[in-house]
Amino acid sequence: MSELLKKSAENIQSASLLIDNKLYAPSIHCSYYACFQKLKNLIAEAYHSDYTELDNELRDLNDKFRRENKKVIATHEFYIGYKLDHLIRREGADHRLINKLNDLKTYRNKSDYENIPVKPEISKNVFSLSQKVIQELNKLI
Repeated sequence: MSELLKKSAENIQSASLLIDNKLYAPSIHCSYYACFQKLKNLIAEAYHSDYTELDNELRDLNDKFRRENKKVIATHEFYIGYKLDHLIRREGADHRLINKLNDLKTYRNKSDYENIPVKPEISKNVFSLSQKVIQELNKLI
C-alpha cells in the first residue's frame, strides 16, 4: 500500500475521532485530505505515473501558462480540475465527483482559514460526504 493511501486511511479515521471528541474544525481538514490523498494516489495509478512525474507535469503546465500570461494553477486544482476531469471522461464516470471534491475543499478552506465557528452538523456532513467521495474514487479504476 502506498504511503498516501495509508495517510488517507489515517485521515478519515482521524476525522471520525475528532468528531467524537467535539473537535469539528480539524475534522473537516482531515476529511478533505483523506479524499485528496486518495485522489492523488488514484491519479498516479490511473496514469501509470509517479508523483514526481505528476509534479513535473504541473510545473510544465504552469510554465506554459506563464508564457501565455495565464493564471497558474495550484496543486489541488491540477488534480481535481485537470487530472480527475480527464479520468472521469476517460472512464465515463459521474462528473459530479469533481463538484463534491470542490465542495469539500471549500469547507476545508473555510474551516482552516476563516474566523468562523464550525458547527457539529457541518463537520458530520463533511465527514459523510468525504466517505462517499472515497467510495466513488474506489470505483473509478
